[in-house]
Amino acid sequence: MRTVRLAALLVMPVLALAQTSPQQPIAPVRLLAFGQDGGVQERFRAARSADELRAIAATGSLAIDGAVDFAKELVVVLWFGDGRGGRPTISCLDDLTPDPRRLLRIAGAAGAPRVQDRWAAFTLPTAWEPWRPTAWFETDAPPLAGDTVWREVLPGRAPLVVAPLATVRGGLREPVLCFTDAIAFDAYVAASGEPVPFAVSDFALQVVLAVAEAGPSLYLLGGDIAPGQGRTVVRRWAPPADPAAERTFAWFVLPRRAGVLDFEEPVPGSPGQSRVVKTFAIDAPGTAARLQVLRRFECELEAQAATRCERATTAAEWQELKKRLGGAAAKLPDDWCDFEHHCVVAIAVAEGRVLPGLELAVTEEEGVDVLGVTQTGPSGKDPGRRSSCTVLVVPRRKGQLAVVFRRDTGQATGAEQTLRVFPGF
Repeated sequence: MRTVRLAALLVMPVLALAQTSPQQPIAPVRLLAFGQDGGVQERFRAARSADELRAIAATGSLAIDGAVDFAKELVVVLWFGDGRGGRPTISCLDDLTPDPRRLLRIAGAAGAPRVQDRWAAFTLPTAWEPWRPTAWFETDAPPLAGDTVWREVLPGRAPLVVAPLATVRGGLREPVLCFTDAIAFDAYVAASGEPVPFAVSDFALQVVLAVAEAGPSLYLLGGDIAPGQGRTVVRRWAPPADPAAERTFAWFVLPRRAGVLDFEEPVPGSPGQSRVVKTFAIDAPGTAARLQVLRRFECELEAQAATRCERATTAAEWQELKKRLGGAAAKLPDDWCDFEHHCVVAIAVAEGRVLPGLELAVTEEEGVDVLGVTQTGPSGKDPGRRSSCTVLVVPRRKGQLAVVFRRDTGQATGAEQTLRVFPGF
């Protein structure tokens, strides 16, 4: 292993504005040094040895300090033009594929004044080689109406393209909607009155986007901006279509990454710039402010004498619960739930003259998750007798879980019945 400390390698005068960063690893990218007045032209140079780095530093009169293990790292020196000054942060987003294409975002310090001709030296893992054909750079640009804007530094490489599952005629109330649990998604679908031509298998692994005027596809990138905090970037190919054209929106299913999700659009008239128009918080289900229902299955069972609620916290308990439920619920897969992080809650309702389906709602009361289950019976036409059942996957959470049932008839609100209060984990 060959480790070289670069402070002794400098052979040219140091720029007055150049600054050296502390030796704090930022996996997988480490910032070594930064400054300004590095030259007007945006460009980069890569060093795979101490000699190459010495030559780059000498040519640019740059002060670059830090230990580099050239067996595992290479050094990139990037001149990235105007933007916020101060110590830059570097984040890495990739397209979530086995051979990822990577976006390196270099942003100046928040709130710092804008400066010219910035430069930065940072390391990349040699495991990324050949890194250049599959990587590109962006940096902060002046905001538009308070929205964050990103600018390409060098010609870009297209990230992963995500095709829509379905394109639907009609409009959305916002440019993009994001759904992270089954209750919110089902409520939107019910309110819209339009069926969704696809099934969402598991909100523990996926989020659903509805994008107005989405076009044929979207860019998708993701990465970690801090331990346990991720960032997903979804970028439209082109600005929305002509407002006079027929309105459509498209459904997309994306991998779930706890942290934030930015939806970006190109800035009209500014090639290479993208504007963050909407940011969504993607909570980790186990620690979200409210209980999230991650999977939902509904069916009708043979006549049930009484309403009951049960929970399965292991695969063995799940096997027994399916047998007790019977019907279509018994045919759910053995691996329908990841019991390391989640559990199954099932509600089977006593037979009655009621409409199909059960309505779910979630609240929080004094640290207790409350799952409300409502069934509705009409006051007029006889809908027939049935026993409804809903089977849910919910995260393991510290607080208790109370399941409350209510049966309404017409406009009359029924009495609430607490079926179970399950202990937390």
